[in-house]
Amino acid sequence: MTVTGSATLATNQRWVPNDSALVTGPTGTTLSGNVVFKLFNDGNCGNSGGTQQYTQTVDVTTGTGAANHKTVSTTNSTTVIVTSANDGTAWSWLVSYDDANLNDPSNVCETTTPAFTLTD
Repeated sequence: MTVTGSATLATNQRWVPNDSALVTGPTGTTLSGNVVFKLFNDGNCGNSGGTQQYTQTVDVTTGTGAANHKTVSTTNSTTVIVTSANDGTAWSWLVSYDDANLNDPSNVCETTTPAFTLTD
């Protein structure tokens, strides 16, 4: 028996957002605290009507680098941004750091500017 015909293929792009932060303390100090990453579906860390979509707290001691100079990253694999629901949406990360011994820096809001559109 011979089967003939054509196969089809469809794709749907997805974005799995992740972020990283560099925390630096004075020379001779050891960082001891947590970095909190919060993802919002607006370009202004929730201040433009967006809502929090993902959050992760990372212990700075698990980061890479020297005792006073660490890079930490999120490990999101579950919050997926799907094209059809989020085209043209600006996304932003609100990142904060709380150290047990040092004065804490101001929070940082980083934005995807301009908003992007995934195309299939």
